Amino acid sequence: MDQGQALYDAGRYAEAIASWQESFTLAKRQDDIDGQAIAHNYLAIGYQALSQWHDAQQSIDRGFNLLASPNEPNHYFLYAQLLTTQGNGQLQTGQTEAALASWQQAETLYQTVDATEQLTKVRINQTQALRTLGFYRQAKDTLEEINHQLGALPDSLIKLRVSQNLGQTLYRVGDLAQAKTVLTEGVELAQRLDLPQEIASLQLYLAQTTAALGEPDQALSLYQQVQQSEESSLALNANLYKLSLETKQQDPEWSQITSDLSSLYS
Repeated sequence: MDQGQALYDAGRYAEAIASWQESFTLAKRQDDIDGQAIAHNYLAIGYQALSQWHDAQQSIDRGFNLLASPNEPNHYFLYAQLLTTQGNGQLQTGQTEAALASWQQAETLYQTVDATEQLTKVRINQTQALRTLGFYRQAKDTLEEINHQLGALPDSLIKLRVSQNLGQTLYRVGDLAQAKTVLTEGVELAQRLDLPQEIASLQLYLAQTTAALGEPDQALSLYQQVQQSEESSLALNANLYKLSLETKQQDPEWSQITSDLSSLYS
């Protein structure tokens, strides 16, 4: 599976699928049920990357059929992985409630086998669905719980993902001061992990938050930093937001606007 993963990470999705198909064929020849199920999961991930949703779901269903009656912990784990991948595809195709249900089933199975890392990831996935469905406060509560659990652990991509999602969710529910704190910590974490794109993405959201708090100078400084990002879409958005903010500052009613924004989110 490693060769296929390397190809996938390089963006060579069709080649990754071909490699995983070979892995499946070998596992089938050896009557390796686990290997076949793992290959189906990887194949589904590859098909999803190419937006081949039917083929992806077909691979997932075949994996489910192989593990139709999971009777050992390893099968629970594999079944949960298939459910996780299914949820990813469902969310991307607008089946948000179905995605949430898939991830909730996966959560139960991950808990059964004490798969802590996978459990955390699938709970974060659930908050994406909850936010899409408009349940921001429920998503916030879950993310705050996860953030607390991860607090003492070393820096990681999972911690960064929680910071991103929690900061954005706090912004959406109007808790701007706390959103600023979380997003600032997220920027610092991304800097320690040396992830330029994530730094720029967090800075952009932090800029919007500080603007909503009535702190235009800090917002403009952040927008200027994002404008230097190599990620063109982030730089373009930063430029547009910066121009909009500068225009508002030139308006004599700007101070009243910022005051109204602060009152709105207090």
